[in-house]
Amino acid sequence: MPKLRTKGISLIEVLISIFIVIIVAISIAHLITSSVLTTRDDTLGMCAWQAALSGIEAVRGNRTLIGTNQNYTCTLSTGNTNSTITVIVTTSIITGNIPSTPPSEGSGTKSCALVESRATVLNKNYTVRDMVCNFQ
Repeated sequence: MPKLRTKGISLIEVLISIFIVIIVAISIAHLITSSVLTTRDDTLGMCAWQAALSGIEAVRGNRTLIGTNQNYTCTLSTGNTNSTITVIVTTSIITGNIPSTPPSEGSGTKSCALVESRATVLNKNYTVRDMVCNFQ
């Protein structure tokens, strides 16, 4: 009886190699997708952080803005298109009082307050706190 020699690859080997290629492709697609989503969240967080800081600076320039909502916009680039997202910033005094006129030297009156600026974007809140003072 002659001995048969087989050349080539079997159907099982082909199916296993296709399965391995599919697993690798799905893993790479997941990494790319999660990277894009993380980058978008980081961009939104940075925009909200900057808007919250702008809220503090706005209060430093105009004390009447405390307790009001201010709108800022962020532009997100997605390929060839840009989308604009509105960030709502609310400021409030946590402790202290900011007098409308600076107190005189040696009066013992405090002229600083701890102000909180809360930026809200896509149902996420970002908070910045800083001292705001009124000096001579």
